Amino acid sequence: MFKRRALGFLLAFLLVFTAVFGSMPMEFAKAETDTAPAIANVVGNFQSKLGDSDWNINSDKTIMTYKGNGFYEFTTPVALPAGDYEYKVALNHSWEGGGVPSQGNLSFHLDSDSVVTFYYNYNTSSITDSTKYTPIPEDKLPRLVGTIQPAIGAGDDWKPETSTAIMRDYKFNNVYEYTANVPKGNYEFKVTLGPSWDINYGLNGEQNGPNIPLNVAYDTKITFYYDSVSHNIWTDYNPPLTGPDNNIYYDDLRHDTHDPFFRSPFGAIKTGDTVTLRIQAKNHDIESAKISYWDDIKKTRIEVPMYRIGQSPDGKYEYWEVKLSFDHPTRIWYYFILKDGTKTAYYGDNDEQLGGVGKATDTENKDFELTVYDKNLDTPDWMKGSVMYQIFPDRFFNGDSSNDHLKKYSRGFDPVEYHSNWYELPDNPNDKNKLGYTGDGIWSNDFFGGDLKGIDDKLDYLKSLGISVIYLNPIFQSPSNHRYDTTDYTKIDELLGDLSTFKKLMEDAHAKGIKVILDGVFNHTSDDSIYFDRYGKYLNTGVLGAYQAWKQGDQSKSPYGDWYEIKPDGTYEGWWGFDSLPVIRQINGSEYNVKSWADFIINNPNAISKYWLNPDGDKNVGADGWRLDVANEVAHDFWVHFRGAINTVKPNAPMVAENWNDASLDLLGDSFNSVMNYLFRNAVIDFILDKSFDDGNVVHNPIDAAKLDQRLMSIYERYPLPVFYSTMNLLGSHDTMRILTVFGYNSADENQNSQAAKDLAVKRLKLAAILQMGYPGMPSIYYGDEAGQSGGKDPDNRRTFPWGREDTDLQTFFKKVVNIRNENQVLKTGDLETLYANGDVYAFGRRIINGKDTFGKSYPDSVAIVVINKGDAKQVSIDTTKFIRDGVAFTDALSGKTYTVQDGKIVVEVGSMDGAILISDTGQNLTAPQPITDLKAVSGNGKVDLSWSVVDKAVSYNIYRSTVKGGLYEKIASNVTQITYTDTEVTNGLKYVYAVTAVDNDGNESALSNEVEAYPAFPIGWAGNMNQVNTHVIGVNNPVEVYAEVWAQGLTDKPGQGENMIAQLGYRYIGDTVGDAVYNAVYNKVEGVEISKDWTWVDAQYVGDSGNNDKYMAKFVPDMVGTWEYIMRFSSNQGHDWTYTKGPDGKTDEAKQFTVVPSNDVETPTAPVLQQPGIESSRVTLNWSPSADDVAIFGYEIYKSSSETGPFIKIATVSDSVYNYVDTDVVNGNVYYYKVVAVDTSYNRTASNTVKATPDIIPIKVTFNVTIPDYTPDDGVNIAGNFPDAFWNPNANQMTKAGSNTYSITLTLNEGTQIEYKYARGSWDKVEKGEYGNEIDNRKITVVNQGSNTMVVNDTVQRWRDVPIYIYSPKDKTIVDANTSEIEIKGNTYKGAKVTINDESFVQQENGVFTKVVPLEYGVNTIKIHVEPSGDKNNELTKDITITVTREKPARRQNLLLLHQQKQQNHLKKYHKAK
Repeated sequence: MFKRRALGFLLAFLLVFTAVFGSMPMEFAKAETDTAPAIANVVGNFQSKLGDSDWNINSDKTIMTYKGNGFYEFTTPVALPAGDYEYKVALNHSWEGGGVPSQGNLSFHLDSDSVVTFYYNYNTSSITDSTKYTPIPEDKLPRLVGTIQPAIGAGDDWKPETSTAIMRDYKFNNVYEYTANVPKGNYEFKVTLGPSWDINYGLNGEQNGPNIPLNVAYDTKITFYYDSVSHNIWTDYNPPLTGPDNNIYYDDLRHDTHDPFFRSPFGAIKTGDTVTLRIQAKNHDIESAKISYWDDIKKTRIEVPMYRIGQSPDGKYEYWEVKLSFDHPTRIWYYFILKDGTKTAYYGDNDEQLGGVGKATDTENKDFELTVYDKNLDTPDWMKGSVMYQIFPDRFFNGDSSNDHLKKYSRGFDPVEYHSNWYELPDNPNDKNKLGYTGDGIWSNDFFGGDLKGIDDKLDYLKSLGISVIYLNPIFQSPSNHRYDTTDYTKIDELLGDLSTFKKLMEDAHAKGIKVILDGVFNHTSDDSIYFDRYGKYLNTGVLGAYQAWKQGDQSKSPYGDWYEIKPDGTYEGWWGFDSLPVIRQINGSEYNVKSWADFIINNPNAISKYWLNPDGDKNVGADGWRLDVANEVAHDFWVHFRGAINTVKPNAPMVAENWNDASLDLLGDSFNSVMNYLFRNAVIDFILDKSFDDGNVVHNPIDAAKLDQRLMSIYERYPLPVFYSTMNLLGSHDTMRILTVFGYNSADENQNSQAAKDLAVKRLKLAAILQMGYPGMPSIYYGDEAGQSGGKDPDNRRTFPWGREDTDLQTFFKKVVNIRNENQVLKTGDLETLYANGDVYAFGRRIINGKDTFGKSYPDSVAIVVINKGDAKQVSIDTTKFIRDGVAFTDALSGKTYTVQDGKIVVEVGSMDGAILISDTGQNLTAPQPITDLKAVSGNGKVDLSWSVVDKAVSYNIYRSTVKGGLYEKIASNVTQITYTDTEVTNGLKYVYAVTAVDNDGNESALSNEVEAYPAFPIGWAGNMNQVNTHVIGVNNPVEVYAEVWAQGLTDKPGQGENMIAQLGYRYIGDTVGDAVYNAVYNKVEGVEISKDWTWVDAQYVGDSGNNDKYMAKFVPDMVGTWEYIMRFSSNQGHDWTYTKGPDGKTDEAKQFTVVPSNDVETPTAPVLQQPGIESSRVTLNWSPSADDVAIFGYEIYKSSSETGPFIKIATVSDSVYNYVDTDVVNGNVYYYKVVAVDTSYNRTASNTVKATPDIIPIKVTFNVTIPDYTPDDGVNIAGNFPDAFWNPNANQMTKAGSNTYSITLTLNEGTQIEYKYARGSWDKVEKGEYGNEIDNRKITVVNQGSNTMVVNDTVQRWRDVPIYIYSPKDKTIVDANTSEIEIKGNTYKGAKVTINDESFVQQENGVFTKVVPLEYGVNTIKIHVEPSGDKNNELTKDITITVTREKPARRQNLLLLHQQKQQNHLKKYHKAK
């Protein structure tokens, strides 16, 4: 990245370049009369001095005055007494707003009574006060003056009294700025203070100094800066480049996966399809670009060169492109490698890896993700857009009381707890020590009586709600109420019913058009199952469980013995450490290789996966698909076979994966075709909740609409299209806190059960439901959410459905919004486009136009626009120019309001915490004409002629122009009624790309036509006068210079270089003379190297005029003796056509030849010795010994071949001081041969030995180094994550202490593995936290070979969960002598913490150490230390510490002396206080 510099330095190199298009000037500063965007209140512990209460956000006495341009001020009406103060700025009388700095309170000190002015800027969230900052008075504000004024619409030339380019200090850092759109041109300017020349500054910040020149090569936005302290003046303008400068402008690099110009097509691609990837750079900034990608399936990294395809219309940027295609489903991770001279830059994904715009770095960073899925992947049509209802069977409805008490024991011989009151809360053993607890303290053994008949009884309710799919939590026999610990997969749990009950439910549901998905738990069973039988409950069945067989000394006695791995001591792997859930073992990395298990679940004719979809051969009484528990913790090939099995019964039946993160690798087409979309849930909650909140699964942090869109788009682009439209878009589930409670309401919590809390939570839920029902996918309702049920974390989230106590208003709303979805196919399978994402408002569009939906199915045209607003009521103007034509009428299906698209926008009224679902009125023509397919272009001098054929129903045509194919189009003409068009607004010498659209009588516009290129140009009449090069002595410092001239009428006959002329020198080695045979034997011969005789082309530079001709020159250094050939060529149309230098007749192309002879140095270097490279993945590392020469070594050439005998191709040259090279352009498994050739300064060459290398996948030794806080208890550090051998176990992977505050561990991992991890100290209660004491996201790395099959990761832990505050000194029970009258408290706490020590408080400004002096009395002093967050409360961040310090009592004489001194000190304190 490039920091700003003083303009005087930047303008030492002024360049004037050309541009193509102009634009109107634009001022970015707001008007003085703009409206205040919010009410700003300055609050703090000074308010009581103004007759108010401290920290009163509702005060009307400290409201700041809006001054315009985002600025606010407040001046205290009276002087504040001397002392220390803290304050913040609150917006709209609320702590939830943009004004509150997250780092805590701001402070100031007054030495004497003073009036204080506070300053705040809404646009930058900057805050300061008059003790630190003095603004320039309004009448003396700096302003731009000069020839630039009229160009930017800011007054007359050099007239400060007319200048409106007034600069302002938006960040209160004494740097004033002004931003404007500046047209191409040459300007001069200065800065004056106020509307006169009295005080002015020029070049280098000199008062009354020279004018500042500014040469702008293309229309661009420029910010001008003035530092009121140093008086330096500068801009952020970067002039264009002309060649390599060993520098890359990071800010101009861009790749946006959400923009089809940069990645086309958008999103996941099918096998066999081609994806086009592009990257933007500053024009002429980079010499080469390539893409490096990792194939997750083939486990290989490939590097592919990219090609420059053109520049932006304004000439500011250039674009590089590569096209890729894949013949197999996979997940691709890619980044860009860009080079300019010696500089290399890498461009990868943003830090969150959400896709969209990426980030440039100096080293490899995050990869972009691209999913390639099987072209045959599909989902049943009924899945796409259906509405799902998840039911926890025991808690939904009791339809058969006769089965309520059939279970004698729960797990083992634990009792069963039966509830007699349907409305009781679930038993929560966490509450067993609380007053009023009535449970038995056992987890998951309480039952309410809900059953399958109860679900059957309520099918009409579900149908009226609009439900089309039911997802049932596990229903098979189990000892627990959640039933994720299966006892018998072949039986329905007796408390739920039996096989006949199941069949009837399926049959009745299907009769009502409702599909049913079952929950499959195939990672583990119950320890109390017939398969494991830890407690011996099934010994009398005649079939031995695995654990009982182990107890008898032979696990093979059980038919299930090979399902589990039981160690000699009787322990076994339990899911996430729970011994109640023994895990099915893997053989060679897969459960499928456990044959008896695979047969039971997958392979047998009546295997579990198939039977419950087709019980007893009747599909109508079977379920319709599976939701599969902890899918990512089971080997993928198990699921591949699972898919094959169920396809024999119900092809493409749903396989819904439980995966809380990116599931793209499981969605490639061979197994899963849907996923529980927790990523969707978390994004929606983060946006709507709008505050930090830990829901037990994830910490939600507020985001705006732009971030919401980025997160939702990241899902859209990763998942295959059929999957995306079938994802289970949930807001809550059996594993999460109830959504109403996440949104702030819990009926059982006195702190959250007020009517106000409920009203707000319901509003939030309705808003979420509008988004959910309008968005692609399969929206899922967790039973009871629609009826107002609340509940905290498991097990409280599994409360019973509140029959008879429903929130009927909320139920009515859900019925309405669900039925809006069901009645409008466009909300199910219409395409998706973001229309507005700004602040509190998010809007997206759905379309079925031209009679086809996203999947090519025929439906009537329809358009929808969904808007949600989490803020205050407002009108939102939504740009629809690229979405739908003018004149289309809409009705809000929620409110009934009507809207019409006008002037390319639709203005929607949306209430506070409300939304809208706009549906286009029926009967409107939304079908556009067919696109043009035969557009043609003919280039001319100063023009381009376009032509095409007539399109049916078209009444006019629009003409679009760009400079690159695939995007960046600008409309240059509209309402063209002919089928020809001539574009005369072109610049000769540039490339143009055109497309045309057809428009019907209603304004429907077709898709773009085929693209055509055009190259308007001055025709070149002649090229020649190329000089003859004489016999040339070889040498690295002896270049050949070649000159030639070109003539083009109207272009070269003007003074100076002809615009857009390209000149190139071509040269090649011929080596076919008698002398060459002699020279070759000594100088040129390298065994196996085939000398290329292809032309090499280099750019030539303009060196002056020669009459009506332009003269060019280029250089090259011949590196072999013998005969060389050369020629010059010229193009006036971007290299589309070339004119070569002519001979004496002026007509025939003429290449000339010359001879290169040896120098006096004829001795070859000694041979380098090339070492045998080791085996590495995706790279070959070469090392060699240095060579010696009688004169000097110039460098080393690296050659490569796929055959030991060649031909060898030169792949790189390095300098004489470099003895290694890493070749990354390799494919794992392929064989390569290398040799290194030493070259001296006369190009004498000697080759090394040849080595053979075969890169291959090899485990990488990954070393994790972590620095921890110095106060960390000495109880060890672990690294927990999705490591293959220790899945998220905080007690595994114990690290070795490497230093006083550092730990290290080396793990062997496969290259390409994506690891998520955190540091902990043996348990999740001691996991790492962020600098604010906040929950942090999982750390993420992709395992790569950084060299020698190793990788090093360096991390730093900011804080620990269990140590919100630490006291270094003094230690408890410290004793000090009588002379010690005070003691320093030294501690460490998190950023933003409010620390109170003996009733005196302060806010910690930075994460880390604090000190506080505390006075001591004689005897025992009790020091009470309390820490809590200064903002939202979080119990994890609260702690109390008590320390006692004993101050010894003095001897009698000393006591009298100390008493006298203490009296003097008290007297002085009173004196100073009185003053």
